[in-house]
Amino acid sequence: MLIYGVTSKLNMLQKSLRGLLIILGLLILNSVLISAITGNIGNGKMILYPEVNGWTTTTLEKSILVKNVNNVSVNISLKIDENSSKFIEVIDKEFILEPNTEKKAQFIIKVKKEGRYEGKINVFFTPIEGKEAGVVLPSTIIVIASKDNKYNEEEDSDENTDS
Repeated sequence: MLIYGVTSKLNMLQKSLRGLLIILGLLILNSVLISAITGNIGNGKMILYPEVNGWTTTTLEKSILVKNVNNVSVNISLKIDENSSKFIEVIDKEFILEPNTEKKAQFIIKVKKEGRYEGKINVFFTPIEGKEAGVVLPSTIIVIASKDNKYNEEEDSDENTDS
């Protein structure tokens, strides 16, 4: 009788252990199947202070560091919002990044008049195969343009100031 009780408890323990191992295996398998593309950028926000004179365009060449931290190649697309199109031009609009690589995506900022300009460049990370979900990371660009210290409005006036 004592032996029967011990063997039945061992059988129940074995069944519980098998069930636990099956559940653990399913969880590991499920986590592999649910993996998604992730993204990483180096410049989430830029605040720039260029000097402008009001009659020539000031051009700034800048970049966003885009990193592929995934184990697969990803398509990268940079798109500007409606406000940004007035003063930002993206050079590297689309490219592919291999696993664990990075690239500086180039863009140009053009401002002529003094003032505050604000916009966003959205960086899209999408898988090449298209089977997994992608991600979008915004980079906010703020430009606070001030008058050039060398610029003098009096020099541009048409009035003759000779005495």
